[in-house]
Amino acid sequence: NETYENVIALAVRRLNAQRPLWLEHEGSHVGKVLVPFGVHTWVRSAPGGCFVVLNMSRQLRVRRLVQDYCNEENLQGEGWVDGLKVCIECGLAKKLGGPRVKEALQLLDEQKWAEVADMMLSYYDKLYTRWVSESQSLSKVMVDCPIEDAANNAALVLEALAKGDGRLVPSIDSGTGNRSRSKAQAGAGAEEPQQEAELPEFKADFSGACFCGEVKVACAGEPRSVSYCHCSICRRLSGAPFSCQALFSAEQVVLEVEPGSGLQSVRTSKGVERSRCASCLSPVQATLFGGKLVALPLGLLTDWRGSAQTEGSEDAAAKAKDALRPRHHLYYGSRVMDVRDGLPKFEGAYMAAKVGTGKGGPKGSDGISQKTGMVPETEW
Repeated sequence: NETYENVIALAVRRLNAQRPLWLEHEGSHVGKVLVPFGVHTWVRSAPGGCFVVLNMSRQLRVRRLVQDYCNEENLQGEGWVDGLKVCIECGLAKKLGGPRVKEALQLLDEQKWAEVADMMLSYYDKLYTRWVSESQSLSKVMVDCPIEDAANNAALVLEALAKGDGRLVPSIDSGTGNRSRSKAQAGAGAEEPQQEAELPEFKADFSGACFCGEVKVACAGEPRSVSYCHCSICRRLSGAPFSCQALFSAEQVVLEVEPGSGLQSVRTSKGVERSRCASCLSPVQATLFGGKLVALPLGLLTDWRGSAQTEGSEDAAAKAKDALRPRHHLYYGSRVMDVRDGLPKFEGAYMAAKVGTGKGGPKGSDGISQKTGMVPETEW
């Protein structure tokens, strides 16, 4: 990444500060390298700048891709098609999935270039749509391009910027995670487009990211519960004797996935679907009850800035940390090691145990309270 930063630094020194600068802006990563934080921040909030999105029909874009990648000159080159296959097999295998990769390779063998291009757009269009909706750029302009002529489209972009013509699109503020709506601000004295209704404010109390940083999560408010789990599923998926997660309502959580990245999901039990970052395979969330609840690995939430920064007090910081303190153990009856930490321990799920009437009640032969499903306090 250091070499990449040096290349950028040398390129910036050659720029003419009196002329506009155009950058391809698709995220904080370019391949496997990270855009320097200062550059990424400047791109999002440069005075007088904006995020321009070109809208073109899928048919035109398919034709353009075929012209660029599968023209006669390229196809006559030795190993060109084999190179395309390697790109799909190695670079997109995780993203497309095995069946789609096999289909794409077969289409290449059959020289059905347009169908391959359309398949690639099916994947990338989802990423571009998400990037536009979640982009942290302060100003955005949407430009419709009815034809594929580059000079004509450039003229349309300049005309839109001169008029300050743009459509309102949702974005997430980079500092607080607040969901807001941004408007194009290019063009001095331009008439403002009609403002759409404001989205509810989202102030992140906790946030974090996966190992590679391509999946970020932000949470508002305190979790409904924080639990250690000893079930066999959590143990096998984590490789640890038990896991720990914070449970939130779905509306408390915002998940942001970088363009070009994705999630790998698996349904591990009825009503529970677990997701990992497709790049680094870090566990990032599990959804329960049809997505009504979201469980986040406690180790993922590394930033507790929200409450403390908002209220500006040490008490608030202590409260934020305490909110993520584990409260009990679940499925302790399936444990592979004893944990004597003084916390309540339930044989199975906590909600099932809540049906009981108290710590008392008759005990089974294994010492488990039959009414509450709670392990005796002597085992805590």
